[in-house]
Amino acid sequence: MTEAVRKTFLAGSFWTEESGGAFAALPALEGERTFDVVIVGGGYSGLSAAIELRKAGHSVGLVEAERVGFGASGRSCGQVAIDLGANPTWTLNMHGREKFQRLANVLARAIANVQVNIDSSGRDCDYVANGNIMAGVHESQLRKLEAFSELYNSVGLETELLDREALARRGIPGSVVCGFHEKLGGTLDPVKYARCLVDLALEAGVEIFENSPVLQLETGKRLTVKTRAGSIRADKCVLATNAYSGELGKLKHTIVPLSVSALVTKPLTQDQRACIGWQGQEGMHTAHRVIENLRLTPDGRILVGTKRARLGFGTRHPRADDPKIFNELALVLRERFPEIPDVEIDLGWTGRVAISADFIPSFGNVSRNGDVYYASGYGGHGIAMASYSGKVIGDLICGKDLGDAEVLVNRKMVPLPPEPFRWIVIQSMLSGMGLADKLVDRAVRKKQR
Repeated sequence: MTEAVRKTFLAGSFWTEESGGAFAALPALEGERTFDVVIVGGGYSGLSAAIELRKAGHSVGLVEAERVGFGASGRSCGQVAIDLGANPTWTLNMHGREKFQRLANVLARAIANVQVNIDSSGRDCDYVANGNIMAGVHESQLRKLEAFSELYNSVGLETELLDREALARRGIPGSVVCGFHEKLGGTLDPVKYARCLVDLALEAGVEIFENSPVLQLETGKRLTVKTRAGSIRADKCVLATNAYSGELGKLKHTIVPLSVSALVTKPLTQDQRACIGWQGQEGMHTAHRVIENLRLTPDGRILVGTKRARLGFGTRHPRADDPKIFNELALVLRERFPEIPDVEIDLGWTGRVAISADFIPSFGNVSRNGDVYYASGYGGHGIAMASYSGKVIGDLICGKDLGDAEVLVNRKMVPLPPEPFRWIVIQSMLSGMGLADKLVDRAVRKKQR
């Protein structure tokens, strides 16, 4: 089973594989250029910031080390979901009711903004705006789900609790025994959505340079970004590098890069598709401490993602094609969809997410001169917030009223210790979360015997 994934392990992702050569490459940076703002990173954050700053009248150059959407943006599970930290109850207790409400307001706008971007570009992103299911696989998770649902509803993020009968009416796979329906968001093709933002950026007049990894970032009287074959001078820089920020020597003490993986099956046969139900095709994420992402792709495959998050040491990252990880994902597939034991695994890939100590995104400035801005720390549910971050960064640079987003800007961050202590602390946290999830899964298996 693992060998089947490893033989078809992707350097990109299923989504980049599916798009093939459909999107023409953009030129690399050559020679010396000058812009008002240079943006480093061609994912959702960088592209959305470029769009907003160009609308505000700034000349904008964006450099991307690979192809746009090659990083976390194009490697996600494609679920636009509600997310207020790793645990919304903790987030409420940590930040208080007022900030919690403002975070919810920003998230609601961010999710709505996804549809606005798609409509503005006219590009088909396979977006199905039917929400997501937060799913419990054991009765012990019911109380947690009830608390989360009530809390989300209290701040205007509408959800509906689903008992066994309601789950059955929706055709949710039988391994889900409790849950709630998040009525905002849905599922999409993350690479097509990245290209949607590319279209909007190019139309606005942004210059995008692909295959242009940044070798050096110089700050001073005139900020300069240097690549292999060229350089950009600018008044301001936006670091939209998220989990890759450490490689540039930035955010190492506030943002943790984690590696997560996913796999997809081969397209389901008609009989297999009929066996699992799932008529509404809602995306699902489980109530585990480290979630399992479950969804159907537009071409009828099952996607299984996350389950484990892995930490590298310093700026080194864990092995991308680790067979242990894909064994765990394969086990999730078999246990959540026992109705189709013959479904074959096809492709696997790994990406990186970035988390802050409180699992809440952060925006601000990281230079003494006040000319280097950043957006980071989406915690794994980043499609909506990352593609809305451009609005926040644009307003920050232009000195506009930030509204509710002010709670995310230049906020006090819990500092992370230097290595090797950072690795020890985070690894201990991940191990504890993994142990809690193993206890739930063991209880499920015991019940099924």
